[in-house]
Amino acid sequence: MPRMLPTICIASALLLGAPAFAGMGPCLPDQHDGLICGSGDGAARVIEDTLSPSKRFALAWRSLDAPPTQEPKDDKTELLLVRVGDGVILTRSPTEYWDTGEMHVNRLQEQASWSPNSRLVIRAFQQRFETGSAELYAIGKTGEFAGALDLRKILDTAIRARLKQRRVRDAESYSFSLSSGPELKIGNDGLIRASVMMWIPKEGPEHNYAATLQAMQKPGGGLIARMVSIAPARERR
Repeated sequence: MPRMLPTICIASALLLGAPAFAGMGPCLPDQHDGLICGSGDGAARVIEDTLSPSKRFALAWRSLDAPPTQEPKDDKTELLLVRVGDGVILTRSPTEYWDTGEMHVNRLQEQASWSPNSRLVIRAFQQRFETGSAELYAIGKTGEFAGALDLRKILDTAIRARLKQRRVRDAESYSFSLSSGPELKIGNDGLIRASVMMWIPKEGPEHNYAATLQAMQKPGGGLIARMVSIAPARERR
């Protein structure tokens, strides 16, 4: 049975300051079976497989210096949480990901895991050997931004501490890798179930954990979360 952890609440500041409630324009189909929000430089392209179950929200990427139909001119791309109907940006974070529909950056992925009611979403930025960012976003009843939380920091801190308890040598040198897809789930109640691998890329060894967190809204706005349990898991195949 998983060992229960202290119910210490961990809060995270909103990313990149206050969210920008700007409208780029409706997200409309392009010639590559994708969706583009707005037009020209600063327009955004919805990332494949990130639409919410309601189809009202999605993750998208954009470059302020180029349209999303072209490779970015520099590395300053943004990850956006958008409302599909009007292209309003609910919040944004830095990313290195881009995909024009014809070309895409190699070995980088932006992935989304949604709650069934489309009110909560976990964004995971997957790099070649680790998960660079993992953030929880909340959406309010009327489609407004309702808070963000740095899940990677919470999970990494707790699991790295567990490695040290097990006297794993050089625990700080291990990379953090969060599974996405079916192994990463979030319920309407904010309960998160995650599979995490801590490993030394290419060389090994690796240590796998099943983690459970409870996220919730703060009374004054924003999000908090507590670790519920961490348990060793089988090696990934």
